[in-house]
Amino acid sequence: MGPELLEDEKSFLGCGMKFPPAVDSRTGRFELSDADDKVKESISLILNTYKGERLMLPLFGSELHNYVFASTDSTTRNLMAHSIKKSITWHEKRITDLDVSVTVDAQKSECLNININYVVTQSNLQGNMVFPFYIQEGMKENADEDK
Repeated sequence: MGPELLEDEKSFLGCGMKFPPAVDSRTGRFELSDADDKVKESISLILNTYKGERLMLPLFGSELHNYVFASTDSTTRNLMAHSIKKSITWHEKRITDLDVSVTVDAQKSECLNININYVVTQSNLQGNMVFPFYIQEGMKENADEDK
């Protein structure tokens, strides 16, 4: 694993139920996550939540799902990266030096890889994750052919 975190760093990053929820088969209890895993789960939650989906937090989430039928050209990918960076910066205060880029997967043209690099504020540990996002560009073209 990485460098050990101090106790105050662990409390800053948080500890709680793993997301998505999972049960430990040995103990029958909910699995917990802490430190960097909690930050990654938070980013994933932000990206998977539609803005306006949560009634009590209507601004929580991202606009990522607006791009499901978009093309994969560089303009769209840059717009996606900017939108994602804005959402993560607004909702995840435990990270700094956020860098987001969107690339087309080499094996699957319908998959965009969202590369997220960040630094955890309290510990200065670098973190990164790749979030796969599947588009349905072909469906849009087929709909145009049906007209």
